[in-house]
Amino acid sequence: MMRRGAYATASRTQGKRNFTVESDMFFLTAQSSPETVLFEWGRIHTNADWFLPGLVFAGCVWLVWRLYRRDTMEVGRFWKFFLPLLRTATLFLILLIWLQPQWRTERQVRQNSRVTVMVDTSLSMELPDTDDASKQRSEAVAELLGTTPLVENLRAKHDVTFLAVDSETRRLGEAVRLLGKDEKEKGEIPTFQANGTQSRLADGVREWIQANATTPLSGVILLSDGANNAGGEVASVVEAAKNAGIPVFTVGFGSTQAVENLRIYELEAPTRVQAGDPFPLSVLVQGHGLVPGRPTTVKVTLSLKNGDGLAPLETGEAVLATDGKVEPIRFEIPPQKPGKYTYVLRIPTGEKERLTDDNVREVEVEVVDKKLRVLVLAGGPTREYQFLLTTLFRDKTMETDVLLQSARPGISQEATRILTAFPESREELFAYDTIIAVDPDWKKLTESQVTMLDTWLARQGGGLLLIAGPVYMGETVGSWLEDPRFAPVRAMYPVEFPRRFSTSRQSTYAAESVWPLTFTREGMEADFLRLADSGAESLAAWERFPGVYGYFPTRKAKSGATVLACFSNPQTKDGEEFPILLASQFYGSGRVLYVGTGEFWRLRAAKPEYFTRLYTQFVRYVSQGRMTQQSNRGRLLLTRDTYFPGDAIEVRAMLLDAQMQPLVTPEVPAQVLLSDGKIQTVPLHADPQQPGTYVGSFFARTRGTVRLTLPIPDSEEKLERRLEVVLSDLERENPQRDTAFLNTLAAGSGGRAFASWNAPELQKLPELLRDRTRTVTLSQMADPMYQRDFLRNLMLAIVGLLSLEWLLRRILKLA
Repeated sequence: MMRRGAYATASRTQGKRNFTVESDMFFLTAQSSPETVLFEWGRIHTNADWFLPGLVFAGCVWLVWRLYRRDTMEVGRFWKFFLPLLRTATLFLILLIWLQPQWRTERQVRQNSRVTVMVDTSLSMELPDTDDASKQRSEAVAELLGTTPLVENLRAKHDVTFLAVDSETRRLGEAVRLLGKDEKEKGEIPTFQANGTQSRLADGVREWIQANATTPLSGVILLSDGANNAGGEVASVVEAAKNAGIPVFTVGFGSTQAVENLRIYELEAPTRVQAGDPFPLSVLVQGHGLVPGRPTTVKVTLSLKNGDGLAPLETGEAVLATDGKVEPIRFEIPPQKPGKYTYVLRIPTGEKERLTDDNVREVEVEVVDKKLRVLVLAGGPTREYQFLLTTLFRDKTMETDVLLQSARPGISQEATRILTAFPESREELFAYDTIIAVDPDWKKLTESQVTMLDTWLARQGGGLLLIAGPVYMGETVGSWLEDPRFAPVRAMYPVEFPRRFSTSRQSTYAAESVWPLTFTREGMEADFLRLADSGAESLAAWERFPGVYGYFPTRKAKSGATVLACFSNPQTKDGEEFPILLASQFYGSGRVLYVGTGEFWRLRAAKPEYFTRLYTQFVRYVSQGRMTQQSNRGRLLLTRDTYFPGDAIEVRAMLLDAQMQPLVTPEVPAQVLLSDGKIQTVPLHADPQQPGTYVGSFFARTRGTVRLTLPIPDSEEKLERRLEVVLSDLERENPQRDTAFLNTLAAGSGGRAFASWNAPELQKLPELLRDRTRTVTLSQMADPMYQRDFLRNLMLAIVGLLSLEWLLRRILKLA
């Protein structure tokens, strides 16, 4: 009992995750004999090694005595004997140093036989263990370890180590409480939480076996459903186990039959929308364990939360013909009044379905009555500009200011305000949600104005609509496209332009006839390019549109940009690339949409509403970043809106003070309302590399909705975000037990596979594990300080003997 208690105590203090033989050697040592100190020569390994140094020493001694016999002919008999004896002693001490005297200690150590219990802690272990869903697989593992005599019987002959294996391998018990009151007697049986987003079972078992191949590891017991969905294959584990002579015993959890499961795979919805605007809710549904050859019709009910109840709104259908394939269902939500709306989508539970927590998803949409502030910056009064300005001015949801760079003072325009210069201050510029640049003369902006524009777009989530034109973009001399001062402006465009522009190239800005747009797949699916409510009607409307003459040449799309439509005239190709007419990209937290032609006004010939709808949707699209922004003084950013249990959720806040300058304070607190109703305070610390940026993190522990709130310092405003914690897709795709993996692993390594954790024969497993307790001799050098002092004393003795010899020779007047 003493040896097992000592090992348990040591293992609780072990915090390493990368295991090696050396790191575990201390824990293998249970009992040892007293140390024995041994002396040895570093240069002598066999008796034959004495011959050469002995011969050299004897020759030197003979030479010393011969020389002293001649030198001491005139001194007394005592000095004839004493002086060569001093030199002989010196040679003897030199010989001792050359022989390298060493002391080492030896002790006999008993290393206990070991067994490693590896527990699968991936998310699939939270699924039902059996068809009747009476308990989770992780609960079955806890019951096996905590209530059956298995662990106690294993500890009778072996030291037991518990490991967790999912996306990584680590010791269990390093950050969890222990079961049982008397830990010294019962040992440690750690609790655990199944929250790994991957199952790297093969890698985990193989790496542990290879690291402990030279230790007395009797075997590995793997408690798992066999869902090895990442990393290596089972063959690599079998080979490693055979080479090390370590058998693997597997205990299966979960149903062996295909589990029918219908689920909502993904849900997309806008976070905020403008009052009076319709918006879509798109859902992807998926089925597993379906009967081959028998399509399954899935109905998704859309409801609106109303207090504690639900008000059904609409039902959509999709046909699942292939196991694992996702199918889309789209709901069109009519315009709503301002407020927060929670929509719930639900799939009815199937007759044989046991996994029901993924049948329901909900999303919150905030409808705001906020007028978009738009600045139209134009180099000249083109037709596109004129029709666009009229459209925006008549839209009651927008306030439009205009800066026509070629206008004379006192000109009249359809706008809320007419500017004579680009905004000079942050307060002025940051008040705009969208800037529409119609072939502007960027050279009229100062360096500080360009910097403010970059900050507004990247950090304030502004929306930038860039419309190409032949005047300022087509300048052959001194164009801003070639001026290095305007590299930040060029970086905002999602396309790259030809490096040189010449007079001969100018003629290619217009084709001899109209050419239609060629839409990419992303363009066909983009809602903001629809000219009608339904996809079919929109496609028909675009087909009726003959096309455009004008375009602007492009070289290619930038990395990360999305091409939506191209000019279809083959004569305008630059190599293999058609000129890009529509492309978008994210720029920091803002959105940019590039329009490579100024002739969408021709849509009015087909139907005037098409032009109005298209540009309204353009403005709504690029301003989405500002729509989700709850304050001009800050943004609350997450890497995504959906996380898995156990994920670290990084929170990033960009905050400004009342003067619209980066906030200066070391820390700001955020409040997190977890899915279980608990409130957690997460401190966000200032990023020294990015002024005004604050970073913090917390962990997603359980599935559900999490709300994040950050009060803005010195303000009554606050920032809010909502996120969902869902189960990993990898762990849901094949919820049944992988019996083939478990059986192959056990049989190939010389172990045994147990089909059920509560089978009576499982309690006989300890009898199958050989007791590999052994006694080894551990040798190590003695105290190096003692050896150093010994050699130092020898050197002092040599110096003393030589000094004495020299002094006596001087007194005796010997040469």
